Amino acid sequence: MAKPTIRDVAAEAKVSIATVSYVVNGTKPVSEERRARVERAIKALGYRPNALAQGLKLGISGTVAVVLSDIANTRYTLFLRGLYHKLNESGVTAFVADAEGIYEKERQHIESLTSRQVNAIVLASSRAKVGELIDAVGAEVPIVLLDSEIEDGVVFTVQPDYRSAVIRATRHLVSVGKRDIVFVGPQDETRSGKESLKGYVLALRSVGSYDQESVLYGDSSEEGGRDVTLEMLDRRQEAPEAVVAADPYMGLGVLHALYERGLAVPGDVAVVTVGWRPAFPKLWLPQPTTLEVPWHEAGVVVGQCVVDLVENARVGESAVTPSGQVIALDVPLVPGETA
Repeated sequence: MAKPTIRDVAAEAKVSIATVSYVVNGTKPVSEERRARVERAIKALGYRPNALAQGLKLGISGTVAVVLSDIANTRYTLFLRGLYHKLNESGVTAFVADAEGIYEKERQHIESLTSRQVNAIVLASSRAKVGELIDAVGAEVPIVLLDSEIEDGVVFTVQPDYRSAVIRATRHLVSVGKRDIVFVGPQDETRSGKESLKGYVLALRSVGSYDQESVLYGDSSEEGGRDVTLEMLDRRQEAPEAVVAADPYMGLGVLHALYERGLAVPGDVAVVTVGWRPAFPKLWLPQPTTLEVPWHEAGVVVGQCVVDLVENARVGESAVTPSGQVIALDVPLVPGETA
């Protein structure tokens, strides 16, 4: 069912669109009789004014709230630098809410911010699917998602293309003679883990080498990657020829486990990680071969989405809510010394 618009309210109340705007924004006096009709129509239709357009009509400068799943995650440092760079160019102010790795806090921040005068919300959730969080926002505030699946009510979703990247990396490993390739990914429902796994499966099935027993899950941490790798090595008679780690911290744990067992990288086992190199200590040798997600670029792209929303709102409310658009980011393979 289509969301009610200001035109629907005007038709229901039998007044002009301008009158509805005066009531909603409080910009001009309206007779009590007309105000009552407009308020009844708003309630009956469930109309919610668009906060971005409303704020700009009232002369409020652009303000965006950024909800992060865990600001301690290194990728958000890179992301925020890119975001701030783009927003500062356009005079849009941003403030950050940190969920500290707790999903319920993401919901709490969303519900709190929706009631404030923010013009848009950027949501970087720990979950691949964020429908519950979107429902908490309703239709009041435009939403830009980072690294989540597209949902109804979302204007833009910026997504690193993990699947294509892992397909390329896995095919590269196959091309240099690796067939026994293990996948190590986070047990949480992250989009990066899900899409990386899809790429791994597609690449190995195309050459007839896929084995479900070679898909391993653990905590999204260095310790989680180490533990799941050690358990795998204990079960197998021989070490795998290669490992694809769908998380940079888990990738570091994989490397630690392999060295603990006296295995040479890449001589005995090649390793490719998905993520970003700053997660690895600079003194760590060898440097990992990485599918490097361009988090700074992601921040710039998300910032441009927000700026576009602000600029579009100046020409009318309908321009603020286009249909959901997915913006894919290429994830290049950066050569290292582990594969």
